[in-house]
Amino acid sequence: MHSNQMINPPNQIIEYLILAGFYGAARVGQFDYDRGLVSALVERWRPETHTFHTTRGECTITLEDVAKQLGLPCEGMAVIGRTDFNWQDICECFLGIRPSADRLSGQRLLISWLEENFNHLPDNADDVQVQQFTRAYILRLIGGYLMPDRSGSRVYLMYLPLLYDLQEAGKYSWGSAVLAHLYRELCNATNPTEDGIGGCLSLLHLWAWDRFPMLAPQQPRYPDPQSDIYPLLPPLGFRWKNVRQNPRPLAASLIRYRSFLDKMTDDEIIWQPYESPYVRQLIPEYCLTIPEIWRASVPLICFNIIEWHHPDRVLQQFGRQQPIPSMPVHLRNYHTIQLRGKTTTNWIDKYADFIQAWDRWPHVIVNAPIAFDELDRISQYMQWYWRHTRRWIQRISSDTGRASDIAEELYRLSINSRSTCPSCVDYRDRVAHDQRNILLALREQCFNVNPQPAPPTIELPRPQIPRDRPSKRRGGYLSTQPIIENENAREQEPPIFTQASDISLSPSSPFISIDPTQLESRYMAPSSSSPSNSANPSQFQPFMTLLDNPALFSAEYNASTFEHGGPSNEAFVTPRQSIHLNESPWFDLNTPTIQTNETFEAQEIDIQQQRP
Repeated sequence: MHSNQMINPPNQIIEYLILAGFYGAARVGQFDYDRGLVSALVERWRPETHTFHTTRGECTITLEDVAKQLGLPCEGMAVIGRTDFNWQDICECFLGIRPSADRLSGQRLLISWLEENFNHLPDNADDVQVQQFTRAYILRLIGGYLMPDRSGSRVYLMYLPLLYDLQEAGKYSWGSAVLAHLYRELCNATNPTEDGIGGCLSLLHLWAWDRFPMLAPQQPRYPDPQSDIYPLLPPLGFRWKNVRQNPRPLAASLIRYRSFLDKMTDDEIIWQPYESPYVRQLIPEYCLTIPEIWRASVPLICFNIIEWHHPDRVLQQFGRQQPIPSMPVHLRNYHTIQLRGKTTTNWIDKYADFIQAWDRWPHVIVNAPIAFDELDRISQYMQWYWRHTRRWIQRISSDTGRASDIAEELYRLSINSRSTCPSCVDYRDRVAHDQRNILLALREQCFNVNPQPAPPTIELPRPQIPRDRPSKRRGGYLSTQPIIENENAREQEPPIFTQASDISLSPSSPFISIDPTQLESRYMAPSSSSPSNSANPSQFQPFMTLLDNPALFSAEYNASTFEHGGPSNEAFVTPRQSIHLNESPWFDLNTPTIQTNETFEAQEIDIQQQRP
């Protein structure tokens, strides 16, 4: 997809962009998107856990990536509010110009109208005009590439009231809102009936290029040519601003991306791309505020969108040992709530309990021991992960991978033989040498013969999601597969909480790294819009209630046919092919995969042209 480029922010609005938290996003801008790369990543996306399944483990886009790549604030108030305004009046009040009715569709405003009226800021503009231009510029950022819909031509005006006071706007967690929106679009894209995708695809590309260098185009030169104009360094995503991608790549590019992800080796994924000394010096200070929130297991909120942040499943990205993860939080029908037909909904009241859970993020910071070595192929975690996922998309990759597994198993059997007979020892060494050569030729990687133990499973507080009315949505990502319990689910009993305010964990808790009271005093300012002290809506059950009996919790978890899925307990369902109930939901190394190249032939996601 080719995206129209936004104008660079005028000097007059830089101060207000910094106050509102959008300076970094304005500097990154847009670039051409790669359809094949987006399609290949969507094929490995798991909606139940919001993670990508690779052959090397789960990985995903986290709040850390949003902060360092786009420079958006991740801490602060949830991006949520009312949507029952007269939007023409709102535009006239906050932008100084009243759009005609034909430029509005509900609360969605044509971005072209913003381009026509806010493309140039006079040098002699007064402060009121500067602030109006800043709000219009931020709307163009939001609708153009941060949180675009699939049309790419309109922006939701529900964000505009939050920009009334630009200094107060900087107290919102815009980074979590962008990540929630991208999660929702990736989940929707796994639906076989969907043929497009929205969301911040710039962030998706930046994340993939830094973690999988073999997928990245040649990186442009980094030095900022506008360092004498702007007061602050741009975030890391600025490195790729001038990259040029083919807007309509050949269908073969999707096959190439699939093949790489199928055959990816340990040294072809960088779990911590931001830790190298060179990259560290490029990260500005405003991208590093409150890093503790990056590992918080919390709901991400953006008006009607609620998505869960699962850092406990990707601890390798934070330099921690990866345990076998616990069951993911499932949001029931809240995973599919849309804005359509809900013009009078007060989302602050409707999502009061989710907002309260977000505000208490210091109490749910995931922690694990520091990892000094990467996980090898026969570690406990990788063996568990391979039993509960589908590693390969293409048939040829499956055949090669199975042969590699057999060769490695023969090598381990040979090397562990205890015979001391000289002829047996010689034969054993020759077999081990031959099998090792076979494995290296197939997979070109080294391996260890001693299993690497996994740390204990981290048991986070398990919220009971309040039930909403049944959803009529028919989504391909809604699981219909049987559930397999986590092997470690019964080892620890979850603590009992009756409401969000009861969460108070000691610093020695296995999933918290520092005293949460210190975080609250340092980072959590009182929120005027947060309804954490208000009464819960009557139709909600207490959000943070936990079942005191693990057996009852497991029964509740297994009660639904689709509500609780994930790589730990469900088959890999690709966006272009669903697994039928009569098929095995698990990948068996003794049987070939049922997927073939022909299944996915030239099926790329249609990325609609998005206007800035």
